[in-house]
Amino acid sequence: MASWGWIGLGMLSACLVASGVAHSAASRPEKGFQLDIGALTIVAKRDRISAPGFPDSTMNPFRKMDIHRFSLRHEGRPVSLSLPGRPGDAISSFNTVYVLKDAPRPALLVPSGMGVHLVEHGDHGLQVRALPAMDRPVAQLQWLDAAAGQPVAEQSPRLAEHAPAALTLQGGRWLLVNRSVVLDVRTLQYHAVRPWIPQGSDQPMAGLNASTEPALALSPQGSQYVALASGAGTDDGWDRALLVVDMPTGNPYGVPIPLRHRADVDAGLVDGAWVLRHFAWRNRSGVEELVHIDDMQAPHTPRI
Repeated sequence: MASWGWIGLGMLSACLVASGVAHSAASRPEKGFQLDIGALTIVAKRDRISAPGFPDSTMNPFRKMDIHRFSLRHEGRPVSLSLPGRPGDAISSFNTVYVLKDAPRPALLVPSGMGVHLVEHGDHGLQVRALPAMDRPVAQLQWLDAAAGQPVAEQSPRLAEHAPAALTLQGGRWLLVNRSVVLDVRTLQYHAVRPWIPQGSDQPMAGLNASTEPALALSPQGSQYVALASGAGTDDGWDRALLVVDMPTGNPYGVPIPLRHRADVDAGLVDGAWVLRHFAWRNRSGVEELVHIDDMQAPHTPRI
C-alpha cells in the first residue's frame, strides 16, 4: 500500500513519524491539514459552530466549538458522494472520514447523511460503493474481532477537531457497519446481514430482533456473530434469546436463553464473556452453530 503523508494547511501542531502520522497529545489539532493515501486525499478545514446545549440536545447560540469538516480528492479532482438513483443529492463535505489502514489498496470509509460509502483507488481508478447499511442518525462501527478475536465496543463519529492519526480505523478484519453490513477490511468485500427474524414468517423464533444491540461474541472461524435479542412471544417456550447472524449468508437464527438465566439478562449482565461461559460453538460438516452448554451433546437438528 502506498505510504501516507500530510501537509498542514494552517499552523501545524502534530509531528511526522516514520510509520505514518502522529499527533502530540499536548498540542491542539491542526487548523487544517491534508492527508494523502495513495491517489486519495483527505482535506480537513476547521469550522466554528454553535456547541450542543446541556442537558438536552438544543443548541446554545452563545457557546461555540471548533470542528473539522472534510472533503475528498482523487488524483487532485474533487469527489462527491450520492446514493444510487439520487445523483442530484450528491454531497462533497463530510463530518468524518476514516482511513482503512489494513485495506489492500488505498481506501476510505465515509459515513454521512447520504449513508456510508466505501471509497477506494484500485486498478481501474476511483471506485465508490454505497454500503447497503441501515440508515442511522449517527453511524455505528464495531470491530468484531479486535479483542483477541472477539468484539470491542461500538464507536460512532462525532463533531470534533481531529488530528490526522485519529482518522485511522484499524484493529481487526471484520467491521460491523450500522449493525447491518459486515466489511472485510482485508479484501474490501462486504456482506449485508439481517439482525432479525421477520415477524409472521414461518422461521423458528419469528419476531426475534437484535437490530438495536451490538455484537457480543464471534465464532472461532469468524463466520457468525452473536447479539442479545428481544422477541415478540413465547410460543416456542423461549423468553430471552440470543440472535446469531451467519455473515456469509446474512441470515440469522435464534438460540433460547434458559429461564434460569433470566435474572442475568434483566440485570444487564449479558456480555461476551457471559455468552462464552454459558454457550459453546459446535461444528457440524463445516458449519458453526451456537448452542447452550447443556445442549452440546444433544442430537443436531438442521435449522430451517
